[in-house]
Amino acid sequence: MGFADRLRAIDWPTTARDGSPLTYELSDKDTAAPTLAEALERGDLPVLREPGSL
Repeated sequence: MGFADRLRAIDWPTTARDGSPLTYELSDKDTAAPTLAEALERGDLPVLREPGSL
């Protein structure tokens, strides 16, 4: 899942301590990764269930 996926709700910094803008460099693999919503929709993630339920 991409680092900037909105469903993750991570507030990534956009400026360095000195105030200069930050840019993120992603690998091709990370860029091609599905979003969390896409992974959920495709069934790529495990489904957690309560013990004893089916």
